[in-house]
Amino acid sequence: MAWLPAKTFARQSAAELCLRAKRALWIHSPGFTQRSRMRGRARYLSWGNLVVAGFGCTDARAGSRIIGAQRGGHLNRFKALLLSSSAALVMAPMLGAAPAHAACTTDTITTPGTTIVTCATPTTTAGNNTPAVPVTETGGNGGTVIGGGVGGAGGIGNNIQVNTSSNVSTSGDNSRGTDITSTGGNGGTAINAGSGGAGGDAGSVTVNANGNVSTTGISSHGISTISTGGNGGTSINASAGGAGGAAGSVTVNANGNVSTTGESSHGISVLSTGGNGGTAINAGSGGAGGAAGAIAVMSSETVSATGLNSHGIFVSSTAGTSGAAIGGGISGAGGAGNSTLVTITGGTVSGGSGTGVGIKMNAATSATLSNAGTISALSGTAIDASGDTVSITNTGTIIGNVTLNGTTSAVFNNNTGGIFESGATVNLGAGQAFNNAGTVSPGGTGTIQTTNVTGNFVQTAGGKLQVDADWVADSADWLAITGTATLDGSVVVNPLNFPTTVGLEKQFTILTATGGVTDNGIEAVDTAAVDYTVVHPDANTTNILAKINFNGVKTGGLTPNQTAVGTTLNNIIGSGGTLGFVPALLTLSSQEQLAEALGQLAPTGDGGANSSAL
Repeated sequence: MAWLPAKTFARQSAAELCLRAKRALWIHSPGFTQRSRMRGRARYLSWGNLVVAGFGCTDARAGSRIIGAQRGGHLNRFKALLLSSSAALVMAPMLGAAPAHAACTTDTITTPGTTIVTCATPTTTAGNNTPAVPVTETGGNGGTVIGGGVGGAGGIGNNIQVNTSSNVSTSGDNSRGTDITSTGGNGGTAINAGSGGAGGDAGSVTVNANGNVSTTGISSHGISTISTGGNGGTSINASAGGAGGAAGSVTVNANGNVSTTGESSHGISVLSTGGNGGTAINAGSGGAGGAAGAIAVMSSETVSATGLNSHGIFVSSTAGTSGAAIGGGISGAGGAGNSTLVTITGGTVSGGSGTGVGIKMNAATSATLSNAGTISALSGTAIDASGDTVSITNTGTIIGNVTLNGTTSAVFNNNTGGIFESGATVNLGAGQAFNNAGTVSPGGTGTIQTTNVTGNFVQTAGGKLQVDADWVADSADWLAITGTATLDGSVVVNPLNFPTTVGLEKQFTILTATGGVTDNGIEAVDTAAVDYTVVHPDANTTNILAKINFNGVKTGGLTPNQTAVGTTLNNIIGSGGTLGFVPALLTLSSQEQLAEALGQLAPTGDGGANSSAL
């Protein structure tokens, strides 16, 4: 086999290089202790733990030559620059990367290009700017071409997989628990001829966090993962800016507890962002933006972010922006966005105060949330999601406000077993669907809450609307719907301060709908001593009529002594009297329970001789 010194390698044309690659010739570069074999159509040449990312034969361009190499990236990747033989070369800056913590081990698979980091030892850092597990993969930037040819394309960021089985913690500002980033290199600049180089694609990122993660500083996310495509190169006095690189997909599996307490410190933060298109100056058109990658997050334990403006889980898949055209030409096309998927299989997710949200999602296509845990925030906003189509499916508990911004559709399904303790707002957009087959309880039990709903509310046969009714304040929980309401299932009333006013009958408004109310058979659930009835005083209003009878809603089953006691209670309460034990009687569910309670108030036999008159 023939040996090629570095200078000879640098002068090889693309065709010659590909030919040698096909023949599997060895290539030698002074200064390296090992040799590397370039295989046909391979993207990489490696010297042990050093990688040269070359152009495969399918990328060869007529008349081009490999004339330089650039260092950059977590693995000190060297990216060969394929430029016109007439070009002058301006080397881009060296790019560095933070290694994984010493408690972690790194294994690199160069085909297809994946860095695997495994952390099995507890990892703790103190001080600012000291993440516990930092892993960064960055493709080298393309070189500049002057007077002809195309700016070098940005290198590709490696795929990353991080596996933690031990606890991770930090205590400084800007010190994330896991800080994982894959970034494509920026495209090179073209001056006076040609086009800016395309930005490199970022790799995919996967984090399997099986240990606990905690941080206490400002801007210190618990789990932070980012995949960003490289920006397209700028074209000056030339044809077009380079296209932005695509971001990779990002997957996070959080199987341990995640806790942050600092300001602007999300529990889990996941970003996939396409590279921006390159700018065209004085001629040509801007480059197209790069596409974003899909995001998937799964959590099964506790995710808690208690600081100001901190989200429990934040996910965003954002397309790269179009390149601008300055001094002539047209702007490039924007990139394509992607989807976000969050699955809560158990545990809790809670956000902080201020603008903090339990779960915040930004997607260009679909934003999908499936919850079987509990979601809330100190700010009062449980969920804020946007995308082309937005969907929430709840079989767990959601506490607080919900905002869904769907360009095409937004659907909130509170399924069987799901509990939604709504806050002040449920904003789905006009005509969008809020479907309840579980339990909706405005404000939760014990708090009078008016919830303003933008969208159409549909309660199915299995759904339940649970409302608090306060006889002293003369108010009840209220769904104020801007849209239509279609009602089936049941209404369950929880009495507060009930009763302390004159009369045994009261009526409360519990729902209004500007688009009208359709009653498909909704019924109120009686207690033993209160007859609750759903009434509609007009086409847009639903009320609850409550009638008290201490002899029981269902007559019979009482002894003469128990009947006398019930009649006495009716007279006392109906005349405006107050007895401390009455509210408890009003919540009894059966006639048998009511009879037993009345018997204890005025027992017969020996007990009756010692009892007091009501």
